[in-house]
Amino acid sequence: MVGGGIAGVAAAREGRRRGHDVVLFEPSGLASGASADGAGMVRSCGVDDLERALALRTLRIVADDPAFRRVGGVLAADDPAQLSAWGRPAPLPVELQPLAAARWGLLAPDDGVLDVQRWCDAASSGIPVRGERVAASDVSKRGRVILALGAWTTSWAAEIGLVRRLQPRRRHLLHIERGPALRDDLAWCWDLGRGAYLRSGSAGAVASACDVLDAAHLPPRGEGAVEPAHVQTVVDAFPGLSTGDFGRSRWGLRSFTATGAPWAGPDPDRDGWWWFCGFGGFGASCAPGAAEVLWDRVEGRRVHDLDVSRLDVLGTQGSAARG
Repeated sequence: MVGGGIAGVAAAREGRRRGHDVVLFEPSGLASGASADGAGMVRSCGVDDLERALALRTLRIVADDPAFRRVGGVLAADDPAQLSAWGRPAPLPVELQPLAAARWGLLAPDDGVLDVQRWCDAASSGIPVRGERVAASDVSKRGRVILALGAWTTSWAAEIGLVRRLQPRRRHLLHIERGPALRDDLAWCWDLGRGAYLRSGSAGAVASACDVLDAAHLPPRGEGAVEPAHVQTVVDAFPGLSTGDFGRSRWGLRSFTATGAPWAGPDPDRDGWWWFCGFGGFGASCAPGAAEVLWDRVEGRRVHDLDVSRLDVLGTQGSAARG
């Protein structure tokens, strides 16, 4: 396993659970890159059938894990028509005041929040972790390799002339000191109309204005000034907060494939290489479940409940796309 974010750890855990000898390579510490600054929301409601299927697998895996808090989740909007494609039969009115501005929502009571660092630490127990960087030129010497490199995918593959493109996009997360309105058991809430989400936790809360910035040359995470525009978007969505509640701002990279689906399949040119990346910020929701599908494919098992061809999205960048 190359890469120790939530995707790499999930794949390593699943491989070991199935009896494979797994070694994980991560030079910077587990969950230390983009995974360290994710929202950790596990949500089963989505507009995409593949995403929903992977998230439901994840919920089954983490259901009884101490790192998972089943607080529920709410997709909120002013107009119920905005919610019609999100995988629930009919929007129900939810009373979110005074914290949220939206009036309508879809409640997903089994969803919740995953403490990614805690989960990765426990899931990697017993797996040898080597704190060294593995160059692309060395991978072919190591037998079967699963590559969970996230934002590093493009530059890593380019070292040996392969074009394996992911698009990293930056999103800021605002950290909020916990107040009376931010209980530990507060359901996460995503306001679709205003483009902001909020989730609470024992150490405070995390919110985002869902800003998107192409970030091909940035490190996976960093810290910056709190942007007033981001704060205002969040406060507009959640008027129970005030502009003085926001203590710091961090950003992380979310890596996307061209189609938006993750890549969980074989490399088209390199025998023994398997890619596991491109979760687009939904690693907490989808990576543990997708790891089951990945290993089914590695072991030659049939996957009956989803279209695995969608997980070969970067396979279209094969031999003809060599640099």
